[in-house]
Amino acid sequence: MARKSWITLKRGLSEDPKHRETMGMAIWAFIHIIDRADWETGKVFDWQDGAEAKDMNVNPRTLRDWRYRLEEAGYISCKQKRNKLEITIFKWVNPRDYSGKMLNTKDEGDTYMSPKANEVDTLVDTLVDTLVDSQNVTPTSSSKINYQRSKENPPLDFKNMSVKDAQKLPTLKLYLSAADYFPGSLVWEFVHKEIQKNNLTYQKINEAAVAWESKGFKRENVKGILEWAVNGIPKDAKSQVQSSAPIGPAYKPFVPKDEGKYVPPSSAVLDKLRGLKSKMSGGKS
Repeated sequence: MARKSWITLKRGLSEDPKHRETMGMAIWAFIHIIDRADWETGKVFDWQDGAEAKDMNVNPRTLRDWRYRLEEAGYISCKQKRNKLEITIFKWVNPRDYSGKMLNTKDEGDTYMSPKANEVDTLVDTLVDTLVDSQNVTPTSSSKINYQRSKENPPLDFKNMSVKDAQKLPTLKLYLSAADYFPGSLVWEFVHKEIQKNNLTYQKINEAAVAWESKGFKRENVKGILEWAVNGIPKDAKSQVQSSAPIGPAYKPFVPKDEGKYVPPSSAVLDKLRGLKSKMSGGKS
């Protein structure tokens, strides 16, 4: 479908702060989806993350994460059609139809998932993401790909795991995508277990990472970010981290010792000094 020379956006998208808080950077994906949508139906029939990411000059993984976020928040729904997606924009109004008729409401039969169900499904999709990528299929957060854990699979050997293998691990890939930082090998196992144990999603980790760095904390503190993702972001975040910086200068300025008040020599001492000088000069004054 050809791109439009202009698109129409509802004023509420910029006026209502809840949209900014919910969408975040995903608003750019939403605008692009609107640009690609068929005006009569409010749908994109041939979406592919890779091709659209190329058009937008962004990383395909970034665009996919934005799309997941829009679907989790209920702005769109996605259906797999072979190697393409059909994206439906909810509450769509045809710009050419001045009646204001709203299409694609969530009670019209489009697949919509509650936030809780969507979180679980997004986690499953993340775990099978490497499998999906290898099959050249554009995944959706409501994919029906069967995921089965085999009891016969040996446990992960993090001590002897290479960086290349770690980067393929879905949980570590999720953390990299959400926090824009790949953790060091010493915490691979910790990150993997924390994400699985607490069913952490992209949105939870991303919000914690953004809040963490906005407070001036280092992104290398993976444990701190995950604690915020699990327990929630504290209201007074700065009070939870004590600064190790010294108060005042790190050195003491040089201050000469007080050697007392100057006392001039007595007349007797001066006479002796004059006599000594006279002897040294051969009696000449």
